[in-house]
Amino acid sequence: MRAIVVDEFGPPERLRIREMPAPRPGPSEVLVEVYMAPVNYVDLLVVGGTYQSLPARPFIPGKGPAGVVSALGPDVTAPRIGDRVLAMAEEGGYAEFVALGADQCYCLPPRMSFLEAASLSLVYDTAWVALRERARLAPGETVLVLGAFGGIGRASVQLARAMGARVLAGISRPEKAALARQAGADAVIDLRCANRFGPQPTGGALMSSLIRLAATCSTPRCVRLPGAAGWW
Repeated sequence: MRAIVVDEFGPPERLRIREMPAPRPGPSEVLVEVYMAPVNYVDLLVVGGTYQSLPARPFIPGKGPAGVVSALGPDVTAPRIGDRVLAMAEEGGYAEFVALGADQCYCLPPRMSFLEAASLSLVYDTAWVALRERARLAPGETVLVLGAFGGIGRASVQLARAMGARVLAGISRPEKAALARQAGADAVIDLRCANRFGPQPTGGALMSSLIRLAATCSTPRCVRLPGAAGWW
């Protein structure tokens, strides 16, 4: 099969396609034929060797591909061969086939495309963990999302709004304000402004959570806001 293989950590420009043996599913595993694989920021960190958890080299990168189950390991009854799935693999997605635990595969609804499934896998999963499991966001609370226009940021705005929170979207490019509001933000904060953390954007509401999506000089000022429970 064709695959992208990392022999040494470095920039993505060094990545090359080569022929590799197709994996075989072991006990409790399935083999998925990959139709779509996302390229997320975390994938670049892994390829570059700067992520906090790195596989042994050589390895095939690529998290969260989508495809069709083509073979089953021993004792696997679900998913079935032919099922369209989102495969939440930690690595191996940048190949024609990937083997992973059957319990890490999620069947796609008929109307969801492989492109949609691969695109939402990591960003919405990360946003959900930050909002629900770490921040314990509750209806009526206020959350500030920094980097609100990126993939995880946009997902955080949408999910926080769906959870019943008041959502403040932090942006650094004013032309993105309309898109942030379209995603569900109640108010937009221009992170370039000196008084960006004044009382006007919050309407007097205490900030319950801060979702920090990337290192930024704004973070120390954010965590000193009244009512800020923490940041993730």
